[in-house]
Parts: sequence; structure tokens; C-alpha cells
Amino acid sequence: MDKRALYLEDIHYSSTVNMPCMTFSIPIFSQKDSVRTVGVLVARFNLAASLYNLLSNRTGMGATAETFIVSKDSVVLSSLRWSGDAPLKLKIAGQDAEASLGKTGIAETTDYRGEEVLSAYTYIPRARWGFVAKQDLEEIYAPINSLRKWMIVIFVATVLGVIIVAFRVAKSISNPIKALHKGSEIIGRGDLDYKVGTEAEDEIGQLSRIFDQMIENLKSVTASRQDLNREINERRHLEKMLLEIREHEQRRIGHDLHDNLGQQLTAVSFMVQGLENILRKKALPEAEDAARITHLVEMSKSQVRTLTTKEKVGRVLTERQKTEYRFIA
Repeated sequence: MDKRALYLEDIHYSSTVNMPCMTFSIPIFSQKDSVRTVGVLVARFNLAASLYNLLSNRTGMGATAETFIVSKDSVVLSSLRWSGDAPLKLKIAGQDAEASLGKTGIAETTDYRGEEVLSAYTYIPRARWGFVAKQDLEEIYAPINSLRKWMIVIFVATVLGVIIVAFRVAKSISNPIKALHKGSEIIGRGDLDYKVGTEAEDEIGQLSRIFDQMIENLKSVTASRQDLNREINERRHLEKMLLEIREHEQRRIGHDLHDNLGQQLTAVSFMVQGLENILRKKALPEAEDAARITHLVEMSKSQVRTLTTKEKVGRVLTERQKTEYRFIA
């Protein structure tokens, strides 16, 4: 050991000042003879006004973060946020104690309170101290947990919105077609006073008004066989157009349900499964909530497939009706 070097004494309890303190000393040599020691300069630190004050400054570190130092024997040397009488009395264990063994790292561990924390530690060779900075996992993951909850709410709202919109669009398209089909059956039974016309400006609305006009024309024609057959042929032509329109709308609805809504639900399912995997890796209980959400999405996909299957069955029936019309004609 170099006798000329600065000697730094570890933090210890001083009976003189009745508090933890730290001293350093350095020899003073003669100006004439640089080998001869004429004295020793000893200085004592006021830890409360210097080191402890620096360690207790937690500005911007959150509500649960703290920093402290430990000795080579894993004994706490500074004041703690949750234990004021810790210096030289509390001995820590676990991952935080690795700092006093000359190691550096970051780990999720349990602190002296038994709380789960994220701890960053390193070794200070000159003073033979371990320096530890830690913060509660609950506070660290609070923004992530809040974001996860909002994602679940947004996901559920999106799924419900898509389902409601899909049903409303399907209903708005199918109801006029059903009304036209019903009107054609009533008129086909001989009730020529029945009206199916609507004020809608789409193709179905135009067809319904043409349908009513056709019936009025049918009522005004002569009872001759030739005129009657002509009107019957026009009616069949319009009914065929109606079946083609219905088939077209059924195909469009099936395409929207299968390609658009189905793909969106599949994408949502992948996102939730990814979230579930992340939560399971972190051993968080919310992974089960993510699994249940995935199950609900799969159920929604199954319902979309069921609706698509019904649409295909309706299309087959429509093709059969068109074949029957061609056979009659």
C-alpha cells in the first residue's frame, strides 16, 4: 500500500458525533525532505449535508424510487426512503446485494420491504461500495397497464361497432328486397291493387316504382290473351331482375363479411395474441384476460363465417329460382 496515497475510511458510526460519519486522511511531508512525514491531515465528512443529501434528492424519480449505497458486507450505508434508521443497521439480500460483490446489472427483484421492484446496481471500486437505484414495478408498469385497459376498451367498442354496422347495413339492404319479394307474391296471387313502390332513389326503389307502374298498366290493358301474355312476360322479366339484384346484394354482403370484417377480426386476434404472449412472458395475471378476449374474437369470426354460409345457401336458392323461371319461360 502506498503510504503517500489518500486513505478513505468506510462509513462508520462515530461515538463522538453520535451519527454515521466518514473520514479521509493524507500524510503531510516536509518541504525540505519530501520523505519525512511531518503530519497527517484528517477530514470528517458531514454525510447528512453531503452524500446523504445527494442520495435523498429524488427529483423526477417518481413516488417510489430511491437510491442508496451498501458496504462490501451488504449493509446499507445511507438513509432509505422507507426506513429512516437503516444506515449501518439494515443488511439487504437478493439481487441488490450483488452490487457489493463487484457486479453491475439490472433486474426485477424484491427489495427490503418485500415489494417487487426494478433494480439497477453497480460497484464503486474506489470506495468499495455498491450503488443501487430502484423503483416499484407497479409504478413502472402503471402506464402500460393503463394503455392495455384502453386497448381492451377500444377493441371491444370496435368489435361491437363493426357488428352493429354490419347488421344495420345488411338489414337496410335486405328489408326492401324482402318487401319487393312479398309484393310480387301477393300480386302473383291476383291482388293487382297491392303497392310495393318506395321513395328510395337506389336501384331497388326504382324497381319498386317500375313494378307498381307495370301493375297499373296490367290493370288497364285489355283482357285479350296476347296482351295478357305480354304483361305476364314483363312481370317475369322484372321478377328475374329482382332475383338477380338480390343475388348481387347477397354476394356483396357475403364479400364484405368474409373479406373485410373477417380480416379485421383476424388482425385484432393476432394483436391480442401478441399482447397475451407479452403478458405471459412477464407472468402477469392479465394474460388470462387477453386469452378471453382472443376467444371472443374467434367466436365473432365463427359468427361471420355462419352468416357467410347462410348467404351462400341463399344464393344457391336464388340460382334454383332463376332456373325455374328459365324453364317456365
